[in-house]
Amino acid sequence: MSKSKNFVFFLGINVLAVVFAAVSFTIYAIVAFGESTERVWPPHVPNEADVIEGLKGDTYVLIRRFAEDPPGLFRGCVYDDTATRLQYRGVFSLARGGPYMPGHDLLTGWDGAALYFARPDHETGEEGILEAVTAFTPAWDNFTPRECDPATIPTGR
Repeated sequence: MSKSKNFVFFLGINVLAVVFAAVSFTIYAIVAFGESTERVWPPHVPNEADVIEGLKGDTYVLIRRFAEDPPGLFRGCVYDDTATRLQYRGVFSLARGGPYMPGHDLLTGWDGAALYFARPDHETGEEGILEAVTAFTPAWDNFTPRECDPATIPTGR
């Protein structure tokens, strides 16, 4: 082989070695340091709750409708992903969109006063809203309920 062919051959081998090393390191870094896509369910949140993914953390919602509930009313609880206190416990009223079906329709947001769901209003096309109608103030003390059973929430009607 001539010197130029040897040079090209060894250059090619070196480039392949560098590419192999870079790909190997990238795979190692992803496996060793990559974030798990598996959701860690908070121990204070019931397994039946729906999750609303957020930029600053997730919100969990357990919402139910019972046969004796007036039309358009739902009972539910809103949980924080890290704090064990409830963000809300009470009645929700269908304010826009619908009908809403707990466990079926995708919840998309919670702003502290209303839940938003993906079934749009037929006239405006805007997201559906379940308005929180029970007065509830979250507290950072040891006396605030940490568990919530929607069946025990009075509808007030």
